[in-house]
Amino acid sequence: MSLNHLAIQALLLFGFWLLLSGHSDPFHIIVGVLCVGFVLGLNRRGNHYLHRLRHIRWRHALTYPFFLFANILFANFQVAYLILHPKMPIDPVIVRFPTTLTSGAAKVILGNSITLTPGTITMDIQGQEFQVHALANGLAESLVIAREQNRVAAIFGDPSHEGLSAIVTSPGKR
Repeated sequence: MSLNHLAIQALLLFGFWLLLSGHSDPFHIIVGVLCVGFVLGLNRRGNHYLHRLRHIRWRHALTYPFFLFANILFANFQVAYLILHPKMPIDPVIVRFPTTLTSGAAKVILGNSITLTPGTITMDIQGQEFQVHALANGLAESLVIAREQNRVAAIFGDPSHEGLSAIVTSPGKR
């Protein structure tokens, strides 16, 4: 950012400060100058974060919470069925699957989404591989076909997860 842009921003912010404060005594002027400096400093440091937000596909980002909510709701019914069924058909599995997600933020969103979904917990993320524990094969099914991963990839513009296979194992049968 050039010095001219910085000076114009400082003057506009300081003018806005004076307008909102309604005081022009030395105390308020000093506090205004300090606040303007603080805001400009934050703005300067935060620009690289804003640059990252430009690459997000907002249409996908705004619809993802609804998709996640539907997954959570459906998984709640699946877990309730497993628990309330007289034979309690819980068969825990560990699913390891590769990911095509490139950014750390995308991996964190996918890992947290999996953990938020009842019956599944993200155990580990190492490099390009996720390791997830699921109460039953039915709960792990969406991980294997990668619906959620493709939704997160669409938000960040990453390639979709096709052709990569997941490994499903039972914890006691390694």
